[in-house]
Amino acid sequence: EGRSQDGRVGRFPANYVKETEDEDENLNKLETQEYLKWQEIGEQKAKEAQDLQAAKEAAEQKLQAILEKNNKLTAEYEAAEERAEKAKYALEQARKKAQKEREAEEERKREEMEEEHARAMQEQFEREERERAEQERLFREERERES
Repeated sequence: EGRSQDGRVGRFPANYVKETEDEDENLNKLETQEYLKWQEIGEQKAKEAQDLQAAKEAAEQKLQAILEKNNKLTAEYEAAEERAEKAKYALEQARKKAQKEREAEEERKREEMEEEHARAMQEQFEREERERAEQERLFREERERES
């Protein structure tokens, strides 16, 4: 009778301790292999997590760049739209000014024509007055000769 290394009491064959040691050693090897296997799995998961984090950060950077570009393009579009509105307003003002200038030119021409017509009428009136005065003078001279 004896006591085993694991604390059991009883009758054991002579090679029992050695076998127990081998079993313990095998058990330790299995535990070590299992531990290493799980450690490797843990390291793989940690690496995958790092890779996912890096991919996430890269995607966030790309998204940020896209958002910044979108904001820039939106600002450029709004500025272009504002310039277009200003140009449209300036064009409308230029059209109104040109229309006023055309109307003023037409009014000036109309006034010139009226003035020319009035001069022509005045000249005709003066010519007719001279002719009438001349005819009266001739008529008086004719009368004076007859008398």
